[in-house]
Amino acid sequence: MQPSESKTLYERRVEFLAGDDNDKLGRYTLVGILNADRDVRVPIVVMMHGLTSNKSSSKFTSLQYELEYLGIGSFRFDCWGAGESEGDPKEINLENIEKIRKIRLNDLGCAVGYIADVHGDDKIGIAGSSFGANVAAIYASEDKVDALVLRSPVLKSIQTYLKLITAPTLLVTGSEDKLSTVDDMMTARSELGSGYKDLKIIAGADHGCDNYIHGAEFARSAANWFDKCLLHV
Repeated sequence: MQPSESKTLYERRVEFLAGDDNDKLGRYTLVGILNADRDVRVPIVVMMHGLTSNKSSSKFTSLQYELEYLGIGSFRFDCWGAGESEGDPKEINLENIEKIRKIRLNDLGCAVGYIADVHGDDKIGIAGSSFGANVAAIYASEDKVDALVLRSPVLKSIQTYLKLITAPTLLVTGSEDKLSTVDDMMTARSELGSGYKDLKIIAGADHGCDNYIHGAEFARSAANWFDKCLLHV
């Protein structure tokens, strides 16, 4: 990958509304970190964190750095109940998984909508991690996405949506991931509706991919994918 010499990106904290007036939760405020050019339009990658993670995940801060090096903007945000955003963290658990999936699907849609409002018709990619990858896959099956990276989604949670995903998609998993196995991701790749798709296997990585070296490899692989699909198409 080649660095961008013409774009300078600036990081800033932003707040935006999500939720639904007709829902029990109503409207609520989410907090994100937008890293984008102030004057020139650039593609933006929206990052969707895992179930109990947040926007400050080292994998996503590393991805922001790799994307900036290429001149691609990024938007990492805290979903409802996570990090700085509104919501009850105690509600984020496996017992409420269907409720949380619905909320986060709305959160992701509002985040993408916010970026579309701020940056107009720029290309938008989505990078999802673990549970966030499940949500990103569902979203991409229903709405237009210019490029997609799914790190360690759970096959049974996304299988019915795969054939509906047409965006260029990179699947990423670790060789030691017991929840998102290599075999499962090979199946997912074959069932994706996208005509441009690939699978990256990180040797030695487990589901969390928390080892610095493994996380850095994920970030580089994801950035390279977005470089190809958002800048060089």
